[in-house]
Amino acid sequence: MQDQHLTRGAIHPSYVTIAKRLGLTGKDDAEFCQALIKRIDTLIAKVGNPKSFSDFGISEAEYMGKLDYFAQLAAPAMATKLAPRIPTIEETKELLEAAYYSY
Repeated sequence: MQDQHLTRGAIHPSYVTIAKRLGLTGKDDAEFCQALIKRIDTLIAKVGNPKSFSDFGISEAEYMGKLDYFAQLAAPAMATKLAPRIPTIEETKELLEAAYYSY
């Protein structure tokens, strides 16, 4: 069964390459991506960063009320343009929503 983190477009050759360069293992691309996600989760826990915007104490109503605005801000951002695949505004909103709940 695929992990909830692996959604449409999540298995990208760049992520597989990163996982391999970090010495992670897997029998297929999905497992390499899953191993990379686990490594990132471990790093986040190790440095003590919150895993979601809700963990920062941001109100759900306030955050969700600004989702369209945040998605519009993200579209022209350099990081978005350098991503392996540029998401649509709707996909950006889905990512931002997931970032609030940490899934």
